[in-house]
Amino acid sequence: MTQTAKPPPGETVVFVCPHGAGMSRLAAALFNQATEVAGAATVSINCTAPGAARWDLAATTIGEPMREELCRRTEQLAIQLRDGVPTPIANASPHLQEHPND
Repeated sequence: MTQTAKPPPGETVVFVCPHGAGMSRLAAALFNQATEVAGAATVSINCTAPGAARWDLAATTIGEPMREELCRRTEQLAIQLRDGVPTPIANASPHLQEHPND
């Protein structure tokens, strides 16, 4: 069994979704594939989580449209973390910003 080192405190990106079975896992995989940027953020996908930015996806089922949307959003998140833009980030805007209702 290989053990991986835990990221330093404050350098973890967490994705959550209503069932924890699809959207959050896809977002995490795409984010990990796209970047090695260090930073911290919590993103809730199609749900609300305390302290998390909320992404409401236009795509409603797992498939190519959802993968493309999550790919675009995770790339934007990576850029924000790299550039030191404060998180949480949110919703469907092409310019990620703090979600006012969460």
